[in-house]
Amino acid sequence: MAVKKGIRQLVDEANARITTIPVEEARALLGDPDVQFVDIRDVRELEREGLVPGAFHAPRGMLEFWADPDSPYFKPVFGQDRRFVLYCQSGWRSALATAALQDMGLARVAHVAGGFHAWKAAGGEVARKETRAPAAATPLAGGQVRIPATYMRGGTSKGVFFRLEDLPEAARVPGPARDALLMRVIGSPDPYGKHTDGMGGATSSTSKCVILSKATVPGHDVDYLYGQVSIDSAFVDWSGNCGNLSAAVGPFAIANGLIDPARVPKDGTCTVRIWQANIGKTIVARVPVVDGQVRETGDFELDGVTFPAAEIVLEFVDPSDDGDGGAMFPTGNLVDTLDVPGIGPLQATLISAGIPTVFVNAADIGYDGTELQPAINDDRAALGMLEAIRVAGALRMGLIRTPEEAQTRQHTPKVAFVAPPKDYVASSGKAIAAADIDLNVRALSMGKLHHAMMGTASVAIATAAAVPGTLVNLAAGGGRRDVVRFGHPSGTLQVGASVEQVDGRWSVTKAVMSRSARVLMEGWVRVPADVVA
Repeated sequence: MAVKKGIRQLVDEANARITTIPVEEARALLGDPDVQFVDIRDVRELEREGLVPGAFHAPRGMLEFWADPDSPYFKPVFGQDRRFVLYCQSGWRSALATAALQDMGLARVAHVAGGFHAWKAAGGEVARKETRAPAAATPLAGGQVRIPATYMRGGTSKGVFFRLEDLPEAARVPGPARDALLMRVIGSPDPYGKHTDGMGGATSSTSKCVILSKATVPGHDVDYLYGQVSIDSAFVDWSGNCGNLSAAVGPFAIANGLIDPARVPKDGTCTVRIWQANIGKTIVARVPVVDGQVRETGDFELDGVTFPAAEIVLEFVDPSDDGDGGAMFPTGNLVDTLDVPGIGPLQATLISAGIPTVFVNAADIGYDGTELQPAINDDRAALGMLEAIRVAGALRMGLIRTPEEAQTRQHTPKVAFVAPPKDYVASSGKAIAAADIDLNVRALSMGKLHHAMMGTASVAIATAAAVPGTLVNLAAGGGRRDVVRFGHPSGTLQVGASVEQVDGRWSVTKAVMSRSARVLMEGWVRVPADVVA
């Protein structure tokens, strides 16, 4: 049923009968003992942007209850004989709130035109509101502890996000205590493979944790640490990044006070420079903002995600391991021949860009590149073969010294197979035409075919596609390219990469892709007390 009055009409009607103070007049009232400023914004807005000095915080949802002397929630500040000047972010909420207080009988009440945004733009003094104190582990009578956490989707993945300072003290540093906590949060190790007793989703895309803190590296806003939690084994893999969850880092950082409020625009885009601590690389996230808050809803569609959302553009800066520690092509070759047990000689492109990845031709291992998850994940022999390829690639790349080490390094390298474009039907039932893609790619994560495509593997795909002569490039038709669109089990994805060759050595300067992110739940996660004892 359609509403009878829209919000604009309600605000217009309120403004017609209340007192609105221009921001310059409001600034002149600061310090007047007869005036009480009242901030009705959400507490996260205050923590992020600050507030008018001396303002009383009365969240919009509680204002009428706090102002009513007969309410059990009455706040004495509203019983004082003072002039109340309300403000919100832009003046809409405060107009409605001022009208409500006026209707309740408060005669000396007004609001600030343009809200806090106008106050700051006019050079008004801003006070800092302290963010919540580190909550570590709050013991509960039932034998558990609770820890502040946010459950977020980023790209085609989901994970549990923490602020470093909110973790129990023992888990604020790397080591067994941190790993034990995150495994219990996710519900691992789970021999049933269901994660029934945890926040995980029993897939590599949903068994993830993220720890964020203010940047320790100059030129960055936030430190981002990612843990891939094994489903049925007792370990957390810290060897790589999650490109999909990278999309959620900026929004979480903005909403949780990790970004300087002065850098968050009222409307537009907030650029967040992220230090990816696992791999020592920079990611730049361009996060849409509306009314000073992260915009989460929108019309950007991402294959592998059911609903549209707001687009977040990610730029992976210098994503290859081409510094002192190695090269983009660790062996120096665009194509190597691996000796894979049970298979024999097998051509592969070994690349470290975004994430170390082993690419092979689909046809060489009996596939055509259009496979969906059941064709691989329900075939134990196929999974065994692909793991053998991954191990052989890891050995050749120098990531492990013995095959046995691969068991505790499941997150990296990735293994993927590529093929020229071919029509297929995605897992959603959507028809993908060969004419709409440059190639098909299928990649495994944590021993299973991914339902879409890992963000970091997408960087590797785009980078390898841009270098003439790699297996990925040849599958896409050869030649130089800056952008590639590939087919994956859930649909298609377009990624750009800028590469260059200097003195015979290839490097990638950046890779760019679009993702989306959304908060699914926020509050606390609980674990048994003995986990953090």
